[in-house]
Amino acid sequence: DEVLRYNGTTGSFLGVFVTDGSGGLNNPSDLVFRPLSRNVPTLSEWSLIALALVLGIVGFVILRRRLSVS
Repeated sequence: DEVLRYNGTTGSFLGVFVTDGSGGLNNPSDLVFRPLSRNVPTLSEWSLIALALVLGIVGFVILRRRLSVS
């Protein structure tokens, strides 16, 4: 009930990757690695979204004031 790490080149044992500490790992047979998902915007993307939102609101308020003064 463990997943062990080995060197891919030499085959030497590197240690335990995951062990069954809570009883949930039972006879593991496969391990899949995949790239991290990029579905969630990063902090810099959120800051660009927030900046665009603020500039849009400010532009709308300025345009509305100009139209109401005319």
